[in-house]
Amino acid sequence: MWFKQRAGRFRAAVTELPADHQPVGGWWIGAAGSRSAGNADDVYAELETIAKREAKGTKAKTDSSWMLPDSQDETRLRLEEGVAVVLAIRFVVRRLVARSLRTGKGWTAEFSNATVSAHVRADDGEAYLVIATEGFIDPSLIANILGSIPDIPADDWLAEPGGAAGVQPAPGQIIYSTLIPTNVQDKILDEFPDEGSL
Repeated sequence: MWFKQRAGRFRAAVTELPADHQPVGGWWIGAAGSRSAGNADDVYAELETIAKREAKGTKAKTDSSWMLPDSQDETRLRLEEGVAVVLAIRFVVRRLVARSLRTGKGWTAEFSNATVSAHVRADDGEAYLVIATEGFIDPSLIANILGSIPDIPADDWLAEPGGAAGVQPAPGQIIYSTLIPTNVQDKILDEFPDEGSL
């Protein structure tokens, strides 16, 4: 069963998929377009025309199955979810760094099966950023975490099995460190103006 949905001059046909319809389960927009009542280019008139054409050769008057998600939609959804995870991790890491810059303390975020910590330490006029990861096995995820910090080349990060800037790895943790220039600090503080304020 399809429902009409509107937003301004736009219209859509939506349906609720069963929860076991993986990975898409939930509300699904099957088609969308602009509303032009009485015109041939009206989205609902166009959908009706297509549904009648799709039903040709069957006993049904209309066939809307073409609006349901297919394997390409499911693949795209998985990719979009992957991108969302990458962006969320990067956001969280920069937020931890902003907190540490303002408070001088280390901060940790927990994910479903992993943790990441950030600690900024000043030493002899230079600031060091220490990132500790635990539970992140996939090297691409670790690269994503370290890549969260703007303008820090990948080659500037050092693995620190013995600890760095007074931060010692806990069991199962991997520690990375880099110098964090003032312009990079400023970018992160500008992104999170209230994070860690006292």
